[in-house]
Amino acid sequence: MVSSDFTIGHKVMLDRHWQGHERSAFAKKCYLTPDSLKRIELGTRKVRPHELYEIAKQLGRTMEHFLEKPVLVERK
Repeated sequence: MVSSDFTIGHKVMLDRHWQGHERSAFAKKCYLTPDSLKRIELGTRKVRPHELYEIAKQLGRTMEHFLEKPVLVERK
């Protein structure tokens, strides 16, 4: 199963924050506007394959990392 736009965007935002990238500078590295990146991260804009490729490359990830179904952990 492929992740939703929201899940993909959320993973992008988490990885970007975790690695310490500021949105505006990171967007430029990925050939996006800061507003486009914000909307991708919020899940209100679909990410195009070439955009996801560039985002993944800049974060040292694969596209598959963002497309996989999230793993749910059972709470005890």
